[in-house]
Amino acid sequence: MNVMGSAKIGSNLGSNLSLVRGREETMQKLRLSTYLGLKLGAKYPSIQKDVEGQISRIREMTDKASRVAGDKTKNQYQKHLFARDLANVIGADIRRTQEHVAKIADELTAEGGQMVESTLGPKDEYGYLYSEVRQWVRDNKGTPEGLARINEGYRDSLPIAAAIYHSPAQLLNMSKDVHTIMAGKAAELWAPKGWDRLNEGLNVGKAVKGYDAVIGDIYSSYFNEEVVAEAEASQV
Repeated sequence: MNVMGSAKIGSNLGSNLSLVRGREETMQKLRLSTYLGLKLGAKYPSIQKDVEGQISRIREMTDKASRVAGDKTKNQYQKHLFARDLANVIGADIRRTQEHVAKIADELTAEGGQMVESTLGPKDEYGYLYSEVRQWVRDNKGTPEGLARINEGYRDSLPIAAAIYHSPAQLLNMSKDVHTIMAGKAAELWAPKGWDRLNEGLNVGKAVKGYDAVIGDIYSSYFNEEVVAEAEASQV
């Protein structure tokens, strides 16, 4: 069989850096720790070691995929099939790390939320006081001076901070944006460890999507699906 003579292969020939035409830059990015770190959330302490290990494995596998592009001992079918197998191995590895990271995110978010709630959640014995605080907030929020009093109040008083934190924005007659900011500041002040843990979990959770992007980069740059399909068909 004249592998090099295949019209499909001829139109999809890459270079000595990547088997896929036009994906050399992506292959280069998959070797960069900074690029992979941004995608996978390396800056978050709770997953830093896991991400660093994953980055090392991606870079190693990408080097192998790049080397096979210039391997003169393999024909084009063999190169694409070999690179496809590399992509499958590292893709499955990334999925495992992604699942682990997602679990960490869920645990941190739940633990942080519980810690904040234990400090700023509603207490039955303060029910009447919470009602008074909500009325006081509604009476004062309309002027800069009143807002200053509210800000001073939740910084000085845990019951005031708790009432603002757990009360719906509607009961305070506040916009959701203003209430979210004020409740967040109260949580940061009165439950800093829980707040940090909660935000770490939320940020790690956002990083989970980046794993899909990296897998997409790998599958689009390691090999060409059309060439692999043609190679597999030729083996039947």
